[in-house]
Amino acid sequence: MNLPLGGEVFYDGKSLPISIIKGAKGGKEKTYEKAIESLEYEVSNVVRRLKNKNFKKVAILQGHNELGRYDLQDLSISLMEYYQVGPIYLRDQTGREQLDVLDEIDLLIIAKPKNRFSQKEQYILDQFVMNGGKTLWLLDGTDGAELDSMQQSGLIYATPLQTGIETLLYKYGVKINNDLVEDLQCSKIPIQATANGDRGELKLHSWIYSPVLTSKKKHLITNNLDPIKLEFASTLDSVPSQDVKHTVLYQTSGKNRYKKTPTRIGFEETAHGLNLDLFKTKAKPIAMLLEGNFSSYFTNRIAPSFVNNPNIKFKSKSEKSKMIVISDGDIAKNWFTTKGELIPVGKDQYTQYFFDNKKLILNCINYLTDDKELISVRSKHVKMRLLDRKLIKENKLLIKVLNMAIPSGIIILISLVFFIIRRIKYTR
Repeated sequence: MNLPLGGEVFYDGKSLPISIIKGAKGGKEKTYEKAIESLEYEVSNVVRRLKNKNFKKVAILQGHNELGRYDLQDLSISLMEYYQVGPIYLRDQTGREQLDVLDEIDLLIIAKPKNRFSQKEQYILDQFVMNGGKTLWLLDGTDGAELDSMQQSGLIYATPLQTGIETLLYKYGVKINNDLVEDLQCSKIPIQATANGDRGELKLHSWIYSPVLTSKKKHLITNNLDPIKLEFASTLDSVPSQDVKHTVLYQTSGKNRYKKTPTRIGFEETAHGLNLDLFKTKAKPIAMLLEGNFSSYFTNRIAPSFVNNPNIKFKSKSEKSKMIVISDGDIAKNWFTTKGELIPVGKDQYTQYFFDNKKLILNCINYLTDDKELISVRSKHVKMRLLDRKLIKENKLLIKVLNMAIPSGIIILISLVFFIIRRIKYTR
């Protein structure tokens, strides 16, 4: 039985356990390689947690049919190591918007909202950005594209999603398109259909709506990450905005095309085979970092009496700030088995492969909250110089002979040299 290897770190009368070897994504070699890579991070992380007394506040927005407590359970548990984490609502129990509800928040996570934001709620979010608040936007560009719904009916209808957030983001410098990415570089799902369309046994087929992407950008957030997996993602366009720098973190593979919505999606297009010649559309962003001075969407859009109200502190331009937009609301979602067991973020429930979705989201949050040292240590890559097993097997006898003969030969040679020296010395 393989047991986890770990230790314990003590500081100022407190202690925390440290795990060195955990469950691996591959065999023993992969296990040890990952353990060596993560050792410095694990130690640094535990020391930081023991020393840190002022945890930054990370809020997960609720109230607009966003991903909820159970959907983000795995991510929340990981975030609790570094931050104060909890849900937050823009309205009180009476349904009234709270203008100051985000005042003490350092980072706001908005994960897959489906309901429309009122103008006052948009204003609260806008002023949060203007006052230096950092935001991680995990947003869908379409509505109705859900894999579990497809597995029940075999067919879904995807429609454009309009929540009101897209108008804010367009002002800040990014546009979420109402399309769906179809990419040949993708994961697989079980489809109960034969090549002729008849019902049959479940077989894994490539699913073009689940792109598997690696980053071509050398950036602290994406450095040394394994591939990530998306689900029904949309594309992003950068919008020229003064004083805002755009950095593409991830983009489609280039072996792709984009389906405009509204549209119908079914399993038959995958089960019957794909025309590969159609998947040559130019690669487009799906994750983007924006840094700089953002302009308020509400400049010249609200009554002067409201702006000039001494109780209202309206700002039309932010100080230096940053935000990250990812056009897939489910990228941080964990799933559950039929027995109610949690499937970690990034684990493919069909192939059992671990994608680096969770590490990407943690890197994004660490970057936005200026905890960059955690990213650099977490993303460090250590290449193990392992012996060539094939070469060892082919030269097994020779290696044995050399390992026995060379040490023995060296000892005999040294003894012979000493013998000759003593003989010369004492025969004079």
